Amino acid sequence: MEVAKLAVEPGIQGRGIGRQLVYAAMAFGQQRHYTRAVLTSSHKLKSALKLYESIGFQYAPLPAVLPYETVDVYMELDLSQWVPS
Repeated sequence: MEVAKLAVEPGIQGRGIGRQLVYAAMAFGQQRHYTRAVLTSSHKLKSALKLYESIGFQYAPLPAVLPYETVDVYMELDLSQWVPS
């Protein structure tokens, strides 16, 4: 499954809403027996990358075909082993 277009309005960032959204997406994937979650992002989105890292996403090589011009980060998460922390 792909995590895409995750955003939290700037005025309410820092309250754990982004984490809750990612957790809900991961639970959705696990319920449907997906084994892997992937996402693309940008190195400029440092807070988002820190969140993804803390959830367990790991950096992987960029795919040959990218969905957006600004993408320069690719991450994966093994859903079969993932447990919310």
